[in-house]
Amino acid sequence: MRPKCRRLLCRYRETDFIIDDESYFTLSNTSLAGNDRFYSDNLQKIPKNVMYKSVQKYEPKLLVWLAISPQGVTKPFIANSGLAINQTRYLEIIKQYLEPFILKNYPHGGYVFWPDLASSHYAKSVQDYLKSKNIDFIAKNDNPANVTKVRPIEDFLET
Repeated sequence: MRPKCRRLLCRYRETDFIIDDESYFTLSNTSLAGNDRFYSDNLQKIPKNVMYKSVQKYEPKLLVWLAISPQGVTKPFIANSGLAINQTRYLEIIKQYLEPFILKNYPHGGYVFWPDLASSHYAKSVQDYLKSKNIDFIAKNDNPANVTKVRPIEDFLET
């Protein structure tokens, strides 16, 4: 991890990073700490539908995608989610949200796009599109894994 971070620092010292991330949120708030149980001082008065609430194995979720840079924040992408983001959905996000943000805030360059290591982010179709639009991005073999302290968006979307 350290050599990759050092290479990024040396290569992009005078460059703004555009960092993106996606998170998944349940619609029932059961993913929030404390919302998965009920509390009562009288169990006799609790309706059965509250006490014995059924739980789906795979709850419906919302996908929220966002990118940040020193120049600001993109418009958020929010959609119903499947199990994970795929390359088709990710390419749609790049075209509709990231590319306009880059054109508006970095018309003369001075940025590098830093996706996380999700396989959909480095799919051939996504890389080919980024290259065709001259969007500079960090290559997969230069992208350090598990550096959440360096990528502030990892904490931003989780709160």
